[in-house]
Formats: sequence, structure tokens, C-alpha cells
Amino acid sequence: MILIKTYEELDRWLEEYNYFEDGHVLKIDMNPLVITIGMLIRGTYEANTEKENLSFKITPGDVFAFDYSPSFEPSDNHYIESIEPLEVYRGIGLQFIGPPTLTLTAESFSISDSEIIKSIFEPWVSRNEISCELL
Repeated sequence: MILIKTYEELDRWLEEYNYFEDGHVLKIDMNPLVITIGMLIRGTYEANTEKENLSFKITPGDVFAFDYSPSFEPSDNHYIESIEPLEVYRGIGLQFIGPPTLTLTAESFSISDSEIIKSIFEPWVSRNEISCELL
């Protein structure tokens, strides 16, 4: 487990994982507050195939603010653009760039050791993208 107390430590940790670009908010437990995040490390995006996410649990110490939409549904099928560190007046902050965007500020963050979570790519439809395989 890592304890992060400064903006610089937070930025270094996020940079190590490429700021979780195209990552996931996998789960949010509210009492106590724990946010599970993940990033795809294995898979082809093909429907009904296996994928693997490298996941971490973020536990804030002394939460100052948590801007969170209850309509947001954490899932490994819902991608976020990135997680950005925030320099704030008091403590340190994280901004999960959505949609929707979640913001969390706290005195510190404890990051659990990584874990691999296996699941299946669900079929999906997009108004903006198409994928096909030519045989």
C-alpha cells in the first residue's frame, strides 16, 4: 500500500500509469469512501472476448469534498478520459475526467496494491464508431 500526501507524489503515481487514460471507475463504496479504478492491460475490444483490468483501490483520508453524481454508474464498460491531480488550497485532489467528471479532495490518499480483474467485453453500439472484420 502507498500513502500519498502531496501533489507531487500524486502526480508521479498517476504518471506511472499514464494518468489512467481510457481507464475505468470500477466501483465506488460510500461508507467508508473507497474508489476502485482500473485500466485495460489485456484484450482486443472484440465483443464477448476476455479482458483484464489492472485495478487499484483509492481510500481518501479526511475527505474535504466529493463532487459525485449519483446517476454515475461505475463499470468496466464505462470509460473515463483520464485521472488528473489537482492542486488545491487544502490537501490534494483527484479529478476523474468523464463524462461525468468526479472530483475528490482529501488530506491524503491510500492506494492499495494492484489486482488483476478478468471480465468479458460486452457488445455495444455507437452512433460515432463502427468496427468490422473482413474475412
